[in-house]
Formats: sequence, structure tokens, C-alpha cells
Amino acid sequence: MPGTYTQLLLHIVFSTKGRQPHITPDLAHRLYPYIGGIIRAEHGVLYDIGGVEDHVHFYLRWRPDAALSDLMR
Repeated sequence: MPGTYTQLLLHIVFSTKGRQPHITPDLAHRLYPYIGGIIRAEHGVLYDIGGVEDHVHFYLRWRPDAALSDLMR
């Protein structure tokens, strides 16, 4: 449809297995850019990422022509 505009903004949270505190500051320093690269490779835009030792939050813009489940896989 001409003139249609879609903006999907998502706040995604995922945790470590069993909520074990595995995400150290050193690991987070490498993990967050890695996740951002995956999102960019799938043509999304990562606005912010952060978390603590047992879970990660990210806020992103996702494209309407792709399933979110494909990104999360």
C-alpha cells in the first residue's frame, strides 16, 4: 500500500540458563557488540543494550517483512 509506514520497536529480555550469573563484565564487553552485529546483519537497528550477570535487555527496531523468531533463533 503506498504511504504505509511501519516502525516496530521491541524491548527483548533473555536470561542465561537457570538464571545462573555467567555474564561477567569482561564477557558483556564482548557479548553486546556481538549481539549488535547479529541484529545489523539481519537489517535491524539496535538502540540500546545492557543487563546484569544473569540476563540481557535490548531495545531495537525490527523490520516488518521478517519474523522476530528468525532473529531470536
